[in-house]
Amino acid sequence: MNTSHFFRYCCLVMVTIFSSNLWADWPIKCDRRQTKCEIETNRLTIDDYVAVLNSNDILIAWGTVTDFKGSVRQIRIKKRFGRILKSHRAIRIDDNKTSDIEKNFKVFRKRKKSFVLTGVGVASLGIGKGLAAATAEASGYWYWKKGFYYVGRIYGLSGSSTAGYIDSELLDAEISLSSFGLVGGIGSTYKFSEQVFLISDFSLGVGVVTGKTSAPVDFAAIVDNRVVPGTSPTIVGMSRLTYDLKPIMLWFGFWGMTVSNVFAPGLGLGMGFEL
Repeated sequence: MNTSHFFRYCCLVMVTIFSSNLWADWPIKCDRRQTKCEIETNRLTIDDYVAVLNSNDILIAWGTVTDFKGSVRQIRIKKRFGRILKSHRAIRIDDNKTSDIEKNFKVFRKRKKSFVLTGVGVASLGIGKGLAAATAEASGYWYWKKGFYYVGRIYGLSGSSTAGYIDSELLDAEISLSSFGLVGGIGSTYKFSEQVFLISDFSLGVGVVTGKTSAPVDFAAIVDNRVVPGTSPTIVGMSRLTYDLKPIMLWFGFWGMTVSNVFAPGLGLGMGFEL
C-alpha cells in the first residue's frame, strides 16, 4: 500500500469513527402510554442510556436499553417531560453524563395551564361603503381538562365610512360605529409541534354598540337596521396559529363575530404570556 492510499484509508476510518460517535441519532417509536419505545440500530447495548430530543435539541425524555432483537433495541422510558412525537430522535447519552442527565441537557417544560393573549386587527362589517373597523382584544385561557380551556375575552372595535345609501342625498353621509363587549366560552388546542399549535374557541356574551351619522336620519335607518345601537347578544368564534417562545407567545389568526345583526369576519395578530 503506497503512502497516498494509506493516508486515504486512515481518513476514512477517522471520519467513520467520528461521525458514528457524534452524529448518531435514530428515529424512535413508542407505545400509546409512551413507557416502552423502539430504536433500530446496532450501536446500542443493554443498559445504555438514551435521550429523546426534539428538533431544538431539548430533552423530551430519557430511558435505558432493556432488550434487543436483531437490530431493534427496546427502550424503557424512565422519565418523560413531554409527549414523544414522530419528529423526535434518540441519541446515546455518554457514560460521564448519566449521573445527572437533566443537568446536561436543556429540559422541555410544558406550557403552563393558564395564559393570556392580546392583539389588534381589522374586521369587515359590510355596512355603508364597506365599513372596516380596527379591533383590539384581550383573552384569558384557564385550563379545564386535557386540551380544553375556559375562555374569557374583552374586545373593542371602531370604524367609519360613508353611507353609500341609495338616496342620493345620503350617498356621502358619514357613518361611524364603535362597539365593546365581554364574552366567555370554551377553547381547545391542537399541537403541530413543540412550539407551534392552533388555538380555537367559541364564546357567547353581550356587546354594546354606538353609532353616529352626519345625515338627518336615524343611524339604524341609514344602515337598513343591520346595526342597531344598544345592547345585544354577541357570538365570537376565533382560531389562532400560535408560536410558543416560552414564556412569550406570538399569534396570527382569524375570527367571526356578530355586531348587532351583522356578521363581521376579521384578521388579527398579537402576543401573549403564561400566567
